[in-house]
Amino acid sequence: MTFSLDELDNSAFIVVAIILIALTSAQMSYRLTPHLSPFAHNPFILLLFLLVLILYIFLSNKVAKIVLLVIFIFTFGIYERLLHVLDPKIYSDVLLVTEEAIQVILSGGNIYLHSFRNSVPPGQSFKYGPFEPIFYIPFYFIFGNLEIAEFISSIITMFLIFLLGRYVGYIRTLIPLALYSSWGIIIENTGAGVNDDSSGMLAFLSIFLLIISINRCSRKIAGISAIIFGISICFKLFPALLLPFIVLLLFNLNKKSPIDWKFYFTLVFITIFSLSLPYLIHSPIEYLDNIFVENSNRLVVFLFQWHIWSSLLNRSFLIYLPEILNIKLTAMIPFLPKIMLSIFIVAMILLIYAAKRNTSLAKGIAFGIIAWFILLISGPWFPSSFFSFIAPFICTLPIMDLAICDNNLALRIKNIG
Repeated sequence: MTFSLDELDNSAFIVVAIILIALTSAQMSYRLTPHLSPFAHNPFILLLFLLVLILYIFLSNKVAKIVLLVIFIFTFGIYERLLHVLDPKIYSDVLLVTEEAIQVILSGGNIYLHSFRNSVPPGQSFKYGPFEPIFYIPFYFIFGNLEIAEFISSIITMFLIFLLGRYVGYIRTLIPLALYSSWGIIIENTGAGVNDDSSGMLAFLSIFLLIISINRCSRKIAGISAIIFGISICFKLFPALLLPFIVLLLFNLNKKSPIDWKFYFTLVFITIFSLSLPYLIHSPIEYLDNIFVENSNRLVVFLFQWHIWSSLLNRSFLIYLPEILNIKLTAMIPFLPKIMLSIFIVAMILLIYAAKRNTSLAKGIAFGIIAWFILLISGPWFPSSFFSFIAPFICTLPIMDLAICDNNLALRIKNIG
C-alpha cells in the first residue's frame, strides 16, 4: 500500500508542527489573567487543535480544508495576542510616551519641544516620527488603550499575508501565515508597550499594495503604496532601509512597473516632507536632532549597548581564553557599536551595488532585511521588539516573487482549491 501527501497535506503538516512548537515554547507559557482562567489558554488551544485534526482528516474538499486551516491559524494568532493584551507584561516606555505625545498634540503643544515624564528615564525627548502619535489617536479615544492598536495591526498583517493567496494560491500562504501568527516574541510584543506591530503593518501594507499595482498595472495603487511607504517612515525610521532597494527594483523593472521609480520616490519624499513640515517650520533643529541625532546616538554610544555586550562577556566560554586576550576584548567592547555602524555603511553600499540590476522583489526585501540586521545587531534593543517590524517580510519572502510572476492567474486558478 502506497501513501503520498499532496501540496495541501504537506502544508497542513507544517502548519500543525509550527503551531505545536509555538504552543510549547517558552513564549507560550500559561498566563493567569484577571479576565480568563488558566484553562482558557493552552488547554483550549489543544482541544481546538484536536478538533481541527479530526475535521481535516474527514474532509475531502480541498477548499474546505484550506478554510479550516486558515480559521485555526487566525484563531490561534488572535487568541494568543488577545491574552497578552488583556494581561500585558509591559517592558517598554514607547506607548506610554506615545500616549503622552497624543495629549501634547491635543493640547496644541509641540512633541519635539516637550520633555516626557513617562519616558525611562524621565525627561527624554520624542524620538519617533510625526505620524506615530497621529496613528494612535483613534485608539486613544475609542479604547483608551494603545496596545489595542498593536493587536489590530497584527491582525491586519495576518489578513494581508492571507490575501497574497489571491496571487500565489492560498495553499502557499498557509505556512507564512502560520509562522507570523504563532511567532512567540511577536505575540509577546503585542502587549509589551512597543509600537513595532503597527510599524511593520504599515510598511508591509505598502509592499502589498505595490504587488497589487504591478499585477493590475495600476498607477493609482502604486501611488497609494508610495504614500503609505512615506507614512510608515514618518511612523518609524526602519522602512527607510527598504526604500533604496524598492526604488532600484522599480528602476530595473522599467516598463513592467506601473509607476516610474522617480515618481514613486517623489511621492514618498512629498509624504515625508508634508508630515514633517509643521515641525520643520516651528522647531527644525529640535525635530531633526530628535529624529536623526538622538537615534544615531542610541546606535553608537556604548552606554545603550552595555547590557548586550556585558552579557557576551559573562559567557562561560570566555574563561577559557587567555587572560591577556580577555582584557583586550574587554577594552575593545565600547568601540564595537561604532565599528558595527561603519560595517553597516560599507555593507549598505555593497548591497545597493548588488541590487543595481535586481528585478526580484524578494531579493530586494532580503537586502533590506540584511541591512536591518547589520545596523541593529549592536543596538540597545536587539534582538527584541524590532522583530515585530521585520517579521511579515521574513515570513513572506518565499512567496513574494510568486505574487508578481507573469503566470499568477493560472497559478491562482490551479491552487485556490
